[in-house]
Amino acid sequence: SIGKSVPDLAANLMDGKPFKLSELRGKWILLDFWGTWCGFCVAEEPTMKDAFEGWAADGRLVIVAVSVDDSVQQVKDHVAKNALPWTQVVLGDRKLTDIPKRFGVQGYPTTILIAPDGTLAADELRGGSVRQTLIEKLGIPSPPKKSP
Repeated sequence: SIGKSVPDLAANLMDGKPFKLSELRGKWILLDFWGTWCGFCVAEEPTMKDAFEGWAADGRLVIVAVSVDDSVQQVKDHVAKNALPWTQVVLGDRKLTDIPKRFGVQGYPTTILIAPDGTLAADELRGGSVRQTLIEKLGIPSPPKKSP
C-alpha cells in the first residue's frame, strides 16, 4: 500500500549482470512488470517511452522493466526491435519466480512508482496516469530532444 516499503528485488539484467533494486535507493523508480507476450504490456510501450524521454533521460527517474518472459532472447529481440532504452531485468518464467507476487502483481502490466526512500509512491499506473503521476511527483517533463 502507498507509503509502505517495497521489497527488494534481486535478479539478472538482460545482459546477465546482477541487479538489485535496493542499489537504486535515493532515486525515483518506475517499476514495470511486463512480458513480450502481453498485448497490454506492448501497448504501454509508448507510455514508457514518454516517461523515459520526459524524466529518465535527464536523470530524475530510473525506469526498470521486469520481464516474466520464458527466455532472455525473447526480451533481447523485443527490446532491440522496439528501441526500449531503459533497464531490463529478466525473471524468466512467471510460474518459477515469486518476485511478482511479492510486489502484489495480479496482472500484466503492473507499473508502480517507488519514492527515493524506498516506499511505494503510486500504483496501478497505466497510460495517462503515468504521466500525470510523474508530473505531480517529479515536476514537468523535459522538452523532447530534437532529432539531428
